[in-house]
Amino acid sequence: MTFTEELYQHISSLYSGMTVRGFSKLCGKSEGYYGSMKAQNLELATSAITHLIEELEQRKMMFISFNVPFWLIGCRSCKVAPLLINFLLCSLQLPPLPFNSV
Repeated sequence: MTFTEELYQHISSLYSGMTVRGFSKLCGKSEGYYGSMKAQNLELATSAITHLIEELEQRKMMFISFNVPFWLIGCRSCKVAPLLINFLLCSLQLPPLPFNSV
């Protein structure tokens, strides 16, 4: 499984009803972006990952403003954050951080 596929699985487990089109839009791209990248065996662009991180952070802040318990937010995103961070470090040719099981 590629990083992109694994990331999509984690995101879709966080947000019920998430589609590949919704995931593409969450990455700041057109609706067909994920499918195109997958068909070409390419990984997400760094700009798409950066946009995804910003969108997830914005949604987290929205949950906090609606008084969703912090532990619930943390548990739901605990697998996604290390995955994104280590992918970005790898793309910068830096060693990954030693997170517990991702």
